[in-house]
Amino acid sequence: MSELPTARQDEVARMLIDLAQQEQSDLTLSEEQLAEVRRRMSSPPDYAGDADVEAFFRRMAG
Repeated sequence: MSELPTARQDEVARMLIDLAQQEQSDLTLSEEQLAEVRRRMSSPPDYAGDADVEAFFRRMAG
């Protein structure tokens, strides 16, 4: 850790603090919710390609 730049060390520290705060949270996911999160994370995201985005904006421009 000490070899990282100061800004990166600060970022890691914030991440650890966030993680610790989440561990103390009363919020939890049900087994069904966890299964859904796992299912969604197992599939690659379906992003529109450049051609699709260009076609969309051409249609919107009229």
